[in-house]
Amino acid sequence: MKNSVTLILMLLTVCIFSSCRKNDNPKLPDNIREGVLPLFTQTAGSANLNNISTFTATFDLDYYFRNALKATKVDIYAAYDGDYEHTHLIQANVTLPAKNITVTGAQLIEWFGINPAQLVKGEFIEIGADMTLPDGTLVKAFPFYIDSDGNMQAIAPYSSNSYGMAGSNPSLYWEKKN
Repeated sequence: MKNSVTLILMLLTVCIFSSCRKNDNPKLPDNIREGVLPLFTQTAGSANLNNISTFTATFDLDYYFRNALKATKVDIYAAYDGDYEHTHLIQANVTLPAKNITVTGAQLIEWFGINPAQLVKGEFIEIGADMTLPDGTLVKAFPFYIDSDGNMQAIAPYSSNSYGMAGSNPSLYWEKKN
């Protein structure tokens, strides 16, 4: 019994030391880097669209990763109720960090033809940023594709992990709650 315990301990020791090697974590390819990720921060205004006629929101826009690749062009867009084919340009050629950008309910009503009396619970406005990278790649705020049935299908511009990182906010979202 004593010999079998010793033998098991020796095998366990060999397994522990042989399973961890420095080269088990290969070097990442050179073209992998922190991506350009917008950081929206609402600084004042409404929390929802319950009264769109008096809605106002002021926000700042910056990079989430301060030392990451910088966009050569940034445009801010709004989308209404998930219709990403018909977005509205809020501001073009924004220089980051951008401060005190304001959107009002009157603007949203005009841009999207919203009838305030017919706005129903669950309808929403999103704001995002199109970012053009130095190599010309366009990271769209609201990318989509048309499926084989002719229906628009949204594609998340950033991984779902982007929304879960501490302090991350790649877009702004307001919904009619009641």
